[in-house]
Amino acid sequence: NILGELGSWQSYDGALDAAQKTYETLLQRDPKSVPTMLALGSVHERKKNPADARKYYEMALTADPKNAQAALMVGALLI
Repeated sequence: NILGELGSWQSYDGALDAAQKTYETLLQRDPKSVPTMLALGSVHERKKNPADARKYYEMALTADPKNAQAALMVGALLI
């Protein structure tokens, strides 16, 4: 998906505000996308916003309770 690729490149390039907007648009189009939730969590974590990062990681974990990455990221933020 082109928006996912764009968000990845923006995040990689350090354009975190742009990546956040791209991923939010993508999540609006596909509200059940666990990879997008995880990407948004990562963006917020890099922006030093752990509360929003946790929100997206927990959304991912709720959508996919067996997702190891989501569980790991939620746990890491609790430490």
